[in-house]
Amino acid sequence: IAYDIVEEPLNIYVTEAGYNKALRQLGEDMNETRVKFHKIAPFEPFDVEDYHIIPLAADHDSSTNPVIYIIEKGGKSLLYAHDTGIFPDSTWDYLEKYNKKFELISLDCTGMAQKNWRRSHLCLNTDKEVYDRLTEIGVCDKNTIVYVNHFSHNGMLTHKELVVEAEKYGFLVTYDSLEVVF
Repeated sequence: IAYDIVEEPLNIYVTEAGYNKALRQLGEDMNETRVKFHKIAPFEPFDVEDYHIIPLAADHDSSTNPVIYIIEKGGKSLLYAHDTGIFPDSTWDYLEKYNKKFELISLDCTGMAQKNWRRSHLCLNTDKEVYDRLTEIGVCDKNTIVYVNHFSHNGMLTHKELVVEAEKYGFLVTYDSLEVVF
């Protein structure tokens, strides 16, 4: 088997606190020839190739100043909200001023069909709360595609079982290798 050798480093976009945590865990001699860190901050947009990205504050490990993302390209936008509980007030405030509708939303669903996962991760019933609030503030509607993602053994369902439960909320369930064009 022949592999192409990639000369470019892997680009990782991370908050200052997340970078410092990685530095502590990986050591001072992190090889930035293979990995290049780009420091970002909540609510400070940046561009990568043809994508406009807006990091928003997330509810997860506060020691890393976690973020979720609005990703825009070609007049379309998606909200990518994994590894978060119910969004912090600062994120809701930002979203209330966001003047576009999301074509797609991808929400954390670590808790799957369990109830009331509100901190650090979400479950189906709290995903519904998030979706309802996003609809109420006008950034999504019945045409917005909603996927749930970021599963683990903590949810205690198989993929097939999760699909059945998610359908009750009108949500779709992701899987490895899924490609979505919207």
